[in-house]
Amino acid sequence: MYVHTPLKLTMEPRSRELISAESETWKPELAILFIGVSLVLGLACRHLLRGTRVPYTVALLMLGIALGAAAYSTRGTLHSLGDSIELWSNISPSLILFVFLPALLFESSFAMEVHQIKRCLVQMVLLAGPGVAISTFSTGALIWCTFPYSWSWNLSLLLGGLLSATDPVAVVALLKELGASKKLNTLIEGESLMNDGTAIVIFRLFLELVLGQSFTAGTVVLYLARVALGGVALGGAFGLVSVLWLGLVFNDTVIEITLTLTVSYIAYYTAEDLAEVSGVLSVITVGIFFAVFGRLAFKGETQESMHYFWEMVSYIANTLIFILSGVVIAEYILKSQNSIEGRDWGYLVLLYVLLQVTRVFVVLVLLPGLRYFGYGLSWKEAVILTWAGLRGAVALALSLSVNVNICFNLLPICMIRFNLLIQYGMILYDEGNCT
Repeated sequence: MYVHTPLKLTMEPRSRELISAESETWKPELAILFIGVSLVLGLACRHLLRGTRVPYTVALLMLGIALGAAAYSTRGTLHSLGDSIELWSNISPSLILFVFLPALLFESSFAMEVHQIKRCLVQMVLLAGPGVAISTFSTGALIWCTFPYSWSWNLSLLLGGLLSATDPVAVVALLKELGASKKLNTLIEGESLMNDGTAIVIFRLFLELVLGQSFTAGTVVLYLARVALGGVALGGAFGLVSVLWLGLVFNDTVIEITLTLTVSYIAYYTAEDLAEVSGVLSVITVGIFFAVFGRLAFKGETQESMHYFWEMVSYIANTLIFILSGVVIAEYILKSQNSIEGRDWGYLVLLYVLLQVTRVFVVLVLLPGLRYFGYGLSWKEAVILTWAGLRGAVALALSLSVNVNICFNLLPICMIRFNLLIQYGMILYDEGNCT
């Protein structure tokens, strides 16, 4: 029988039996130490890698893996730093989404050019709508046919939906580093933003099916429409109220910047926890609403301050989430090393290959529409678009939530984590070479 365990939005370790008795004396302020160390490592990477072709995000992930491996292998010798890493490595996956996603999504959507959004909108919808559906079912079908783990059809589709969520954090950070064209930047950034909303909705649908729920075709359509359209409507309402409020403010940079930060988090929380609709789509809608209607209200000093503020927020969030992802990957692999068989590494590589085949298939199927609408799409840009289907922090958080919500081992978690590492390292570096 399937058992559903509700998520806990806390920073307390979930696996208490794995934590030593000394952990009971940990203090909450230890969490600050990990943040400080991560930012110092991020500063060092940014300084040392300036002018090189090594993507900043790849370096952060590798540092996170090294940090997690060191903390796991030398338990007790790192003292406060080890305890701080342990706290963060056991953080609730839902809390990761609630802390990082609103700011990152708002910054990305608010920074997009309005006229380019209008021109690329149909292309974005193609990739984030039919593209996600094709990716989910293609990946699920390939996994169900090739993997020897006796997974059900619904479970295979659950993994397909999980791995269909491309990562806006990685995509946006990499494109900015490589100086890609604004047109391609907008298309890939818009796809990654909208893609997360639809992929998370599909993931939740198949998670309910795996947990024993049953849906008819009509209820599936209603569920998808309610979650997706409800998120957009809620985001529009928050955006409208915020822009009207912004019109009453005159030359107060603190209020204007604080308003944008506050509304992104309130909109996400309201959508996810109260209205039970897509928080991702809600925040994206708020950001686009500000980009279309609110940007004119930011003038002179306020506009420049807004730019630097959100650039700093994005930088800090990127640094923390990539290092944290590396720590989590290292700990899961090391904890699961005794239960990993040799064949699992082979199927890990196969999963990576299947993901690339699926991404190529999605781009080829949608290529006529991508070339016809918007600014069009050249073959070279189509190649870069193929490599831009990165899986990262969102897929990581979703796979963590599977491990929390289902009380038995449905998925070999370490395989997912290591696949994410391959995606980050190989795809990011190859995309840098393509550009």
